[in-house]
Amino acid sequence: MRLIGNYKNYLVIGWLPVAIIMVGQLGCGPEGHEPAAVEMPVYAHLAQTSCVNDKGWEVSIEKFWIAFQDLEFTAKGEFHEESGESALVAIKSWLIPTAKAHPGHAAGGDVTGSLSGEFLVDLVSSPMLGTATLLEGDYHGVNFKFRRAKADDFEEDDVMIDRMAVIVGTAKKDDVEHQFEIRIDPLEAGSEMNGGVFNLKVVEGQDNNLYLTMFLNNPFVGDEGQRTFFDGVDFAKLTDGILDTRIAGPAFSKRLAVHDYWKIQVE
Repeated sequence: MRLIGNYKNYLVIGWLPVAIIMVGQLGCGPEGHEPAAVEMPVYAHLAQTSCVNDKGWEVSIEKFWIAFQDLEFTAKGEFHEESGESALVAIKSWLIPTAKAHPGHAAGGDVTGSLSGEFLVDLVSSPMLGTATLLEGDYHGVNFKFRRAKADDFEEDDVMIDRMAVIVGTAKKDDVEHQFEIRIDPLEAGSEMNGGVFNLKVVEGQDNNLYLTMFLNNPFVGDEGQRTFFDGVDFAKLTDGILDTRIAGPAFSKRLAVHDYWKIQVE
């Protein structure tokens, strides 16, 4: 995958096809149904490039770099209801990590699809991440892990080194405009996004594109609560236009991992 900017190229090699082969070798009962493996291209995407936060700032995004790895797609139910534990379920405990429960929304379940590898992308440019392999089933969720960008991810020195995200843009209010940069570290215990919404019934022969999409506006919030990703920020008070989680605290580190802001869109 070719990345935009100073970032090196990556070759992403998934391991899920090995699981598919092993499932086929283990076999199913005469009444069982072997789930087919379906491949789909996956892209990263930013749903909006602007929003208005709770303090009245109109925020416009120029760059939204994030470093993450190992997309997991989760499905509910089993393929062999009448024949007990399926071959897939029997081996998934050591081939595929168990998905965490998704709090608050109807996602989560068994991990039966993946796109493995390390990614470093600008969401604004909607780059292709690679090709995911998914077993047939009803999908309801997506998970991934954030990571720190490494020095050897770059061809020269970059502020993104050792960060999990850097956001660059402008904020306008009345006749005032500020350039800003938000630098985000992962939490000390590690940062993961678990339970982003992904609603799709996958069947053999299906041809869809999947978009790992981040929203600046929270689509699930009610009349009260955090309505945008940038709520609480008074851009006029940032020193030199920089918000750094190493100084300001982990609020944005936690916010970036909130599942409400993430969804797999299907085309």
